[in-house]
Amino acid sequence: MKGFSRTLIYVLFIVVIFYLFALKAQRSQTVELGRYPLHFLSGKEYEGTVTFKRRGDGTEFLVIKLNTRAPEEMIVLLTDQDGVTREVGRFQGATFIISLPEPLFFERVKKIELQAAGGGQIWAETQIHKES
Repeated sequence: MKGFSRTLIYVLFIVVIFYLFALKAQRSQTVELGRYPLHFLSGKEYEGTVTFKRRGDGTEFLVIKLNTRAPEEMIVLLTDQDGVTREVGRFQGATFIISLPEPLFFERVKKIELQAAGGGQIWAETQIHKES
C-alpha cells in the first residue's frame, strides 16, 4: 500500500497556510461605528473629528484627529449615559488613539470633551447622537 505523495502533502500544506491567512484577515477587519465633528469653543481655525471603531476581536477604540497640532496638552474626557465623566488619556499632537476602557463601550458614550491641561477650560466637545 502506497502512502500520500509528497506533492499532495505540499499542496495541502499551502492550502492550509492560505486558509489561516484568510482567517486572520477576516478577524482583523476594523469597522467604523461612528464619526462625529468636534465643535471648538475657542479659536475657529481648528477642525477635528472623533471616530469610534471596532476591531475584529471586538475591542473598541477612539480616534481623535485635528487639522493641526493642539496648542497645549489636552485631556480627553468621556461622559457616559449615566453622566459619569472619565479621563481616558492626554495628548499633545494632532492625533489621539486609545482603546476604550472595559466599562465604556461606544453605545454608552454620550459626550467627549477636550480640556486644556494647563488652564482646565474646555477647548472642544462633541455630542454623540446614535442612529436608532
